[in-house]
Amino acid sequence: MNHRLLFAACQSSPVFPFPTIAISDANDPRMEGFANLKDAELRRLEFLGSRDTFIAESEHTVHQLLASRCRVLAIAIAPSMLERIAPAIAPRYNADPFPVYTVEPAVMERIVGFNFHRGVLASGQRPPDADVDIMLRDCTSLTILEGLSNHDNVGSVFRNIAALGGERPGVLLGPGCCDPFYRKSLRVSIGHVLEVPFARLAHWPNDLERVRSAGWTTLALTPVSNALDIHQLPPRRYALLLGAEGPGLTPHALHKADMLVRIPMRSGVDSLNVAVAGAVAMALLPRQ
Repeated sequence: MNHRLLFAACQSSPVFPFPTIAISDANDPRMEGFANLKDAELRRLEFLGSRDTFIAESEHTVHQLLASRCRVLAIAIAPSMLERIAPAIAPRYNADPFPVYTVEPAVMERIVGFNFHRGVLASGQRPPDADVDIMLRDCTSLTILEGLSNHDNVGSVFRNIAALGGERPGVLLGPGCCDPFYRKSLRVSIGHVLEVPFARLAHWPNDLERVRSAGWTTLALTPVSNALDIHQLPPRRYALLLGAEGPGLTPHALHKADMLVRIPMRSGVDSLNVAVAGAVAMALLPRQ
């Protein structure tokens, strides 16, 4: 081979500080963790949070995974994206090696079961939920969710909390909530589910008394007219309760909350999307 051509070929093929494995067969058993992501049973298990692994999709979310405390199990990436993400992969690979699979987009589409445009997937080991008592002691803000089954809303809430929840925010989950590690929730959160600690409240709504006993004032966000204008609150340790889109918080949760608060809005506007309302409330809440 001509030496100039050989040199040019070497120059056009970047060398990465970790090995890559090319996948050309959609049925390759090494792709099992990424296969059939539209499968109904798989989605049900993801929703319930009953799997010990999770899938991160999109460049931003995979970057967050690589920067997080979670163990990375594998990455499947389009060759065209590898050079861009390699600087984030290298330090994690050196600390705890994992396979990096290069997969052409057409093969990736056959593996996952839909037209996948985001260029990169990663699988991670799901960490244990946070300890409720530690969160009640150490968090600087708390958001409590009841019945948020919509994965887009859950992801948006986590993204908002990461931005507006102060230095050490946390989330407590009541019944009926989509698991934050559900694939779309994780993606919509831009990966912030990986950094905002959360735990489940097993005895709802009586656990709100546990929150109160730890020194928090529980605020139920509601559009009802007799709720207190959120601007009128004095500085305290507030735990903000958000209910499902449409029905809002249940009567039991409203009854257990210390106070009902509302965001003042123009007459004739019924309410805001739950993630938007939560973001506005978090920005307005006075904190100690």
